[in-house]
Amino acid sequence: MTSKYSAHWQDGVARCPLKEIAQNNQSPLLKKPGCFAVTADVRYFLQNGPLQGEAEDYYAFEMQSQAYRRKDYDGLALTLEYIPPTEKISHMAFSYRTGYGKPFNYSTFRFEATFNFNDDDLPPLVIWYQEGYNSDLVDYYNYNRIIGIAIEITSFD
Repeated sequence: MTSKYSAHWQDGVARCPLKEIAQNNQSPLLKKPGCFAVTADVRYFLQNGPLQGEAEDYYAFEMQSQAYRRKDYDGLALTLEYIPPTEKISHMAFSYRTGYGKPFNYSTFRFEATFNFNDDDLPPLVIWYQEGYNSDLVDYYNYNRIIGIAIEITSFD
């Protein structure tokens, strides 16, 4: 189960257009330069799902203990997004993620920036740095420092 709550600022004034966020899953204010958005993401991991059955934090043959429960590493997140007033950088975000089972014991920090090349043939380039846990679905309990590059595809025109 997942819930998201957002608050948005423009020109020092807090605004929260809930109807537009619900329709687009994103605030239209976040597309304007100089805007900030803060989003809280809350997830709850079921112990026994109606379709899946028991939680699959690990398999018995992997010899893992109950010490690696996903809810200790994930479930609570806070993200700060910013649209800089420049054409070269179109988006910046900083996020903090931790578990609700043991809050703040296993923390993950992530910073990302999206760069534009002002060229219709080149898609935006995202460069990100992450330190902490949750680097992938399987090894969420391993601590990592990761630098990544991604291409942002905004449409298939």
